[in-house]
Amino acid sequence: MLDAEMSNIGLLGLGVMGRNLARNIHSRGFKVSVYNRTVQRTTDFVEEFGDETLVGFADLKEFVQSIERPRKIIIMVPSDAVDAVLDEELNGLLEEGDMIMDGGNSYYKETVAREVRLNAKGIGFLGCGISGGEEGALKGPSLMPGGSKMAYDAFAPILEKIAAKDFNGEACVAYMGKGGAGHYVKMVHNGIEYGDMQLLAEAYTLLRFVGGLDMADLAATFASYNQGRLASFLVEILVTIFNQKDEKTAGYLLDKILDSAGQKGTGRWTAMEALELGIPLGTVMEAVNARNLSAFKDLRSRLGKANLAKVSLPLAEVDQFKVGVEAALFGAKISAYAQGFMLLQAAEKEYGFGLNLAEISRIWQGGCIIRAELLQLFTILWQKDQTKHLFEFAEIQADLLPTLDLWQEALALGGKDRLPLAAMASSLNYVYGIFKETSSANLIQAMRDFFGAHTYKRTDLEGTFHTEWGA
Repeated sequence: MLDAEMSNIGLLGLGVMGRNLARNIHSRGFKVSVYNRTVQRTTDFVEEFGDETLVGFADLKEFVQSIERPRKIIIMVPSDAVDAVLDEELNGLLEEGDMIMDGGNSYYKETVAREVRLNAKGIGFLGCGISGGEEGALKGPSLMPGGSKMAYDAFAPILEKIAAKDFNGEACVAYMGKGGAGHYVKMVHNGIEYGDMQLLAEAYTLLRFVGGLDMADLAATFASYNQGRLASFLVEILVTIFNQKDEKTAGYLLDKILDSAGQKGTGRWTAMEALELGIPLGTVMEAVNARNLSAFKDLRSRLGKANLAKVSLPLAEVDQFKVGVEAALFGAKISAYAQGFMLLQAAEKEYGFGLNLAEISRIWQGGCIIRAELLQLFTILWQKDQTKHLFEFAEIQADLLPTLDLWQEALALGGKDRLPLAAMASSLNYVYGIFKETSSANLIQAMRDFFGAHTYKRTDLEGTFHTEWGA
């Protein structure tokens, strides 16, 4: 520490993530000042965790002045409150050379605008995606900072200490690029997370309603999946979820949870961005659609009385079906990642962030919600060439293509039970579509030209053409 009387860093916003991040930073040997608009929250936090190197302030000016210059302040507030903190609360308290990091789930375009405003005042600004939930914030998250390189260099010694570790023991943090790069990468991360969660939910649906597995069987099945190529954080936590008994009844807790899923908007942002850039992102879009559909519980309850169909497999075929679902889930996971990386590649062309796909894959190896063994392979491949589509690598094809028959069969059995498996089907259709040299889009273009004179190109001649159809 440069000055024993001053804090190395300040953290504003003591919600769950802010509290745990402050504790993480403090535990790494840094002196931390904390502030929350609700004074009682600061008081309670300091009474529980504070000491001479973790100090709380009720006055914002005193909080700012307690930090060594150039000041480094992390703000951990809801995205809709960031501008008020920057433009109203901190306005006039900061000095040229100070630096701020927004660690919330902000929309990347708002991050760009905030950086421009603050840079004009000589203040460095980072928009940093933080993944890992409350446990990650406390024990080591995956950190995705972007914006001012000068600000990143100032924050880096602290970020590198508090971050999770990748499979080689390196810190899961890297400079993502300029402008809104950090929050853009976090947005795509969350989009992949939406897709991955929906794929797991659909695999659960298949195993439970087609395979007839009970909770104990589901826990054992996903435990076995987690020992193989599907090893990941989300598969790991399913084992605990399926085993969790309900304290209020004799059954399992999962059976008592209302099937209406919430969302905070990052999946929707990712889908909207894909539409804006013209990138196919069906897995994420179907995951968002599934959450939207789940919200109509009353309507589904009324229509569900029709009980469309139910099938179950003979007991002798269940083990084989588990293998098929594992293959489908693995192929779909690769497809979801491929779509996400395709969006990142398009964003790099459009915005020039300076994204490094190998580094993105590396920092996703630890701390974050989508951490998975697969990311080791992605990191190696992107180090070779980050201009390719993921499916162009022979190593990916060797893993992906053998899943297709089992994947299709699992979906067919789910179809017989009339189960909604849109994300898994969309993931497969993405594979089919991108490996197919010809498509039905020629008919789309013919229809567009027929009713709107939108013209078309030919496969055998240069130029643009229009036909007076039927003439």
